Amino acid sequence: MSTTVQILTPMVEAPDNTEICLEIPGRSVHPSKLTAMLRSKFGIGAYDIMMARNVYTIRTPRRLSADDIARCR
Repeated sequence: MSTTVQILTPMVEAPDNTEICLEIPGRSVHPSKLTAMLRSKFGIGAYDIMMARNVYTIRTPRRLSADDIARCR
């Protein structure tokens, strides 16, 4: 089964700080593994997760790799 990850246009908060926003289908990841990976990679409060219609929308300070996402299955 392949996972489709849609990376949206980066949103700029400040001149030196780019925020990446991406969407991941909810069926593609395990919620607690996703949260643990984001906490270890960025720290508490440095990312944002929202879920709507079984799709996670994640905002992070840097892009997540395909390997990062694969570890959350």
